[in-house]
Amino acid sequence: MNSCHGNCSRFHRFIIEHLRIASPAVPAAFLIMVCLVGLGVFSNLSCSSPTPPVIITRPATATGTPYNTPTPSASPTPTPTLLPPVTLEEPEDGSCVECGSELSWNHLHKLLANEYYRLKMWVMGQAPSNSYHKEKHCPIPTLLPGEYNWAVAIVRSTVLGTNDEQLSEESEWRHFHVLPPAPVVSGISPTSMVEGRGEQVVVSGENFTTPITLTIDIPLQIIDVDPKAITATVPATLTVNEYPVIVQDSNGRVVSSTVSFTVKEAVIAPPVTLLWNCQAPVPPAPPRYDPSKACVVTPCAPAPQLVGPDNGVEFIVGSTVEFRWTWDCCLPPSWKFAVRLSTDSTPRSYQYIDALGSCEGGKSVVSYPIKIDSSTCDRFTTIPGTYYWNIAVTRSVEGGWERLSEGSEIRRFTVKQGPSSTGGHGGGTDEPP
Repeated sequence: MNSCHGNCSRFHRFIIEHLRIASPAVPAAFLIMVCLVGLGVFSNLSCSSPTPPVIITRPATATGTPYNTPTPSASPTPTPTLLPPVTLEEPEDGSCVECGSELSWNHLHKLLANEYYRLKMWVMGQAPSNSYHKEKHCPIPTLLPGEYNWAVAIVRSTVLGTNDEQLSEESEWRHFHVLPPAPVVSGISPTSMVEGRGEQVVVSGENFTTPITLTIDIPLQIIDVDPKAITATVPATLTVNEYPVIVQDSNGRVVSSTVSFTVKEAVIAPPVTLLWNCQAPVPPAPPRYDPSKACVVTPCAPAPQLVGPDNGVEFIVGSTVEFRWTWDCCLPPSWKFAVRLSTDSTPRSYQYIDALGSCEGGKSVVSYPIKIDSSTCDRFTTIPGTYYWNIAVTRSVEGGWERLSEGSEIRRFTVKQGPSSTGGHGGGTDEPP
């Protein structure tokens, strides 16, 4: 009843405020009726004991197989992703290089201020040594000849070599051979030879090691090699030309230079006429002097030139042999011409002749006949055979003679036995040829 009274009071105010009905004019019975109707409408408005609401449930439906959802676990701390490896370019794996050649590599990453290319180089079985570079290349340092390995990576470092943080994968590792210094050719001695003559030469330079090849048109025969010189023989078969001097070492490196070797044409020079004075006094002969081997004067006077008879002429006993020659000086006093005649191929002195003949234009012109009969000299004229002769300028001295000139050429003639009733030479006349 109290609840109803409260509700009715609220309803009464609603009617008065909204329907504009004065409270005194409303009969009590009407109010009671309206109150009863309002109890049904506002029974749920802030009642102290509301009726619990009806819960409408949806009919159950069939369910499928439930998913097994894994229980999430704590993820590990992610590691930083390394840059791709550096690409090595030169030298190729297994190459032979010289100190001073370059190592080169490539990578798309642009280095920051404290980032470097770390070049690792080592000999097999030894600890590597590191060097740091901003460029993508570096010259090969001075290394002993041998085989070396190398690889490159990108690193970040504040103190190089102590706290490297590797930013890229390390490249593949390659190896290369460091060669000894290449040979250097600086000269050759002698610089030339005459065609048809062999010559021993010495090529000067540096870094020569065995085995080594020296070429002057053809590979030469090596006699000796030291670090600064190669001794070899140039053959006589080399023809006239100028040839470069080429050296090839055991590693196949060919060293050509501006040094050359010349083969000259053989020139037959005219005989050198030594200066001599036929008016000068003749010095005394030295001890044990042999006129058959040497002149008593220096230089020796030139030899006489033979004119006749011709080489190989035949005579018979009873003929006259006329020896004729010239000499490039008038015969000085006490000087003589020696006719050297014998059956030996090297004639010995036979007869000395004084100033026979004449002096024409400063030259001696001599004709000396010999009658081939028993009255001349029975040592050779009465015996058929072959005789040899030549002429020299001499000086007769007590106990012998001294030679003052070279001997002339040697010529020969033949003596034959003729009919006892006739004379003359084989040609039918008494005149010499």
